[in-house]
Amino acid sequence: MGDDRKCSPLLSEFYGCLGRSGRDISQCERELGALGQCAETDKTENYCVGEMSRLLRCTRRPDAGGCAKEFIMFRECHRPTGAEIIIKDNMYKISGEHLKKYNVSSETICPVAAPQRDKGAIMAAVDKLRTACGFKNFEEKFAPKVKT
Repeated sequence: MGDDRKCSPLLSEFYGCLGRSGRDISQCERELGALGQCAETDKTENYCVGEMSRLLRCTRRPDAGGCAKEFIMFRECHRPTGAEIIIKDNMYKISGEHLKKYNVSSETICPVAAPQRDKGAIMAAVDKLRTACGFKNFEEKFAPKVKT
């Protein structure tokens, strides 16, 4: 079964370049540019060119969030019925048209930026879990190691 979308040949060329270059997007600027131009003219398909290039660039030099935002935006762009998770006001949110699919009380999922990691925050989370689960006489036998 072939891919008969308008920009498929250019997408294949771009993927081929990524394969040959060890996923170095800087070596595939020509193919990326051609794919981007074609994608702009194809109003029936979304090739997620921007999301793909942002993810590939981020993974070359990951940020503190481990490229989580770029990965989620890339994944959501490829959903056939449209993105279910969006970023709005620096928060991950469930888009309105997909909210009924989830058993949630709010459209807000969590902040885009990961929370600060430190021993105090981890111990506070453990205490919340301990309370929520009703554990009695529960003592930590380890100290979590957090990179600083």
